[in-house]
Amino acid sequence: MINVAIVGTGNISHAHMEGLLTFPDRCRVVALCDIYPPHLAEAAALCPGAKCYSDFDELLKDTNVQGLVIAVPLSSHAPLSIAGLRAGKHVFCEK
Repeated sequence: MINVAIVGTGNISHAHMEGLLTFPDRCRVVALCDIYPPHLAEAAALCPGAKCYSDFDELLKDTNVQGLVIAVPLSSHAPLSIAGLRAGKHVFCEK
C-alpha cells in the first residue's frame, strides 16, 4: 500500500484520481495540493479524508505521503518533480 498525494487538482487530476481510487488495495489518496482553492475544494469532495495543502513545501514534509502524482501545468513539472524526489517521495509525472 502506498499513500499518494495529488499535486494540482485541475482537469487532468480527476483522471488520475479515478485511476488511483480503482485500486484501494494498492494505493490510497491521502493528500491533495493546489494553490487554487476552488479546485482543491472540488477534489477534496471526491477524496474524503484527504489532507489538503495549498503549500507544496508543507506537503513534502508530510511523512504519511510516500508518492506524488504531479498534475500541474507543464512548466512546473520539473521543479516539483525534482523537489519531490529530493524529499524522498516516489514521483509520477506525465510527459
